[in-house]
Amino acid sequence: MSTESAPLAVALNRDRLNQAVVPESYAAEGSFTVRLRNEGEAAHVHLRFVGPLSEVASVATSNHYVDGDSTSDVRVEVADIDDRVRGGLEVVTGHGAEGEVVEVTVDPPARSGPVEVDETLSRPRTEESSDDPRTLGDTVGGLFSASTPTTYLVVGLAVAALLVAFVLQTTFQSVALTLGLLAVVVAVAGALYVLFS
Repeated sequence: MSTESAPLAVALNRDRLNQAVVPESYAAEGSFTVRLRNEGEAAHVHLRFVGPLSEVASVATSNHYVDGDSTSDVRVEVADIDDRVRGGLEVVTGHGAEGEVVEVTVDPPARSGPVEVDETLSRPRTEESSDDPRTLGDTVGGLFSASTPTTYLVVGLAVAALLVAFVLQTTFQSVALTLGLLAVVVAVAGALYVLFS
């Protein structure tokens, strides 16, 4: 659903011939409409953009004939912009004899519509990468598939360190030994990870 800005209202010939009554300023989001309401005799109106607005705004034709006591809408197309643009719209009547300028501010149109979301965001994230689907069985199996004497030595020392730490902690039940056991477990887990990753 688009939210079209209210038209920029211009009154022509309100109190005298070739008079243009314009608001002091006007703001729109994206393209907008200039509503020329003639309250007197037929008139020719020329629309011209000034300042930075002239680089992004355009009308199909700049000269417009508005019958007496009638209204004519002129569509102003604004190019795609990322930032606010300010400038002026000059409304000239009487074949250039008189003119008024409206300060115009145009903001980028609000983006509407659905936001596309990647389907992978709807699935829970796991610690394991989908690129490396190794399981515990693969890791344990990898211990023995790399049957080098060094691998057996590292695994043997890790098991021995864990057994010694567990026996000491169970026997003495000290806080320091419990912390030492945790340090050994973390170190062994880290070493095994580095060895087999």
